Amino acid sequence: MNLSKEILIELRRSRREAEMELGFMIPDDIAREVLEICKRKLIVSGMDKDYLPLLYRYELPLKVQGSMITTATVFGMSIKEANKNVFGVYAQSMPCRLPE
Repeated sequence: MNLSKEILIELRRSRREAEMELGFMIPDDIAREVLEICKRKLIVSGMDKDYLPLLYRYELPLKVQGSMITTATVFGMSIKEANKNVFGVYAQSMPCRLPE
């Protein structure tokens, strides 16, 4: 899919808006992946290329937030699994007391 210079400028602007919404920079590999997904969505739906920046703008935060939720879930599950003892029973959490 050949993109005009105006669409490329709009895509950059869309990415910056998504980054401002999230409060951090979106990694290039994720941004490229989302752009390819958006291009495929346009082809499948038969939409015009002019719709790409708008679609990209709203797909970026969804992908990043979804990845963060997945990472947090997997991290939480790994901690839960680490608390199992050899018998498969969850270890009792010990109360933490600060030294006096």
